Amino acid sequence: MVTGVASFVPHRWPALSFLRSTPAAHSARVRSRRIAWHDDDVLTLTEVARILRCEEDTVRRIPRPKLPARRGPGKWLLYLREDVLAYVRNLPIAGLASDVSPEPRRATMKAPTRPFDPAALASQMQRSSRG
Repeated sequence: MVTGVASFVPHRWPALSFLRSTPAAHSARVRSRRIAWHDDDVLTLTEVARILRCEEDTVRRIPRPKLPARRGPGKWLLYLREDVLAYVRNLPIAGLASDVSPEPRRATMKAPTRPFDPAALASQMQRSSRG
């Protein structure tokens, strides 16, 4: 019983060996061909998103003055690792005393302009239903 293309490809045909590889291995080879260089100090958009633990669209929405990016080959966005770390260091720390307002917010209600009159409300409702 034949289950896939890989069973049709003899091992003596090295030109068709890509048919025997897994999809993950194939995509890794394609990525390695796209990026001929690898420098740990230069990050792609995907790598920055992994570092910040967010989606790529979120990284794209960060203003350029806060997180500078450069256009690389093929219009890729490239980031320097030191810029990403500086962005993280400059983020406000949640829970600091400076973030907390001095007084807690209280729900405010408007004072009634006139006292509640159920008879007046009933007559108003009757008038509106006739009209």
